[in-house]
Amino acid sequence: MFTFLLIIFLTKTNQDKIVIDRAYVENPILYKNEICSYNGVPKVNSDGTIECTCYSSFVDEPREDHKKYIGNQLIHCSYQRKKRFTTFFYACILPIGFDYLYLEHYFYFFMVFLYFLLTMVSHLICFFLSYKLKEMYEEAKYKYNERSDNFNRNNSMTYKSKKKKDKKEQLKKCLEVYRVINKILLIILLLYWIQDIVDHALGIIKDKNKVETENDMSSLFSREET
Repeated sequence: MFTFLLIIFLTKTNQDKIVIDRAYVENPILYKNEICSYNGVPKVNSDGTIECTCYSSFVDEPREDHKKYIGNQLIHCSYQRKKRFTTFFYACILPIGFDYLYLEHYFYFFMVFLYFLLTMVSHLICFFLSYKLKEMYEEAKYKYNERSDNFNRNNSMTYKSKKKKDKKEQLKKCLEVYRVINKILLIILLLYWIQDIVDHALGIIKDKNKVETENDMSSLFSREET
């Protein structure tokens, strides 16, 4: 008997809850803040629909498969925009693709970072060749000043010196080539860096979902002035 009464009570409670939930869903005014994700100012239209004026940091969800609804009402202002100052800061201080990593453009980040590593490796090779060439010149200078004791030794030293001279010429040519490559790589990197800074300052580059960055730079500078 007690079990029967408990089942009746739970059934009635569930029915009441369903009625309340249905009334809640059918009356958008009750959940207008939820419709705007608490990230905007709601406005109830005469036909019962709700419009949202999102705060500057938020926009509607741009991805179709990520959109959510309450009843037949689309939830607005649920997508947070990336900060423009952050991308600008990364572009100025860390010009190795961290701005693209922040915007979730992983392919562009990988390409820029790979190019930066290539430039660094090229400079290291150039430094190594310069060091080896300098070492060989110092060694040749020392042997030139060294006096020989007999004719055979002179002949063997002459043969070795010719061999090292050819090696020095090869290193010299390689060093010249790498210096030219380094200049080209640095010029391209410098041009990319300037262009990247300008693009982020103007907000031209969007995030991976093609949403513009939030323009928080003007407010930041105005706060500093006050």
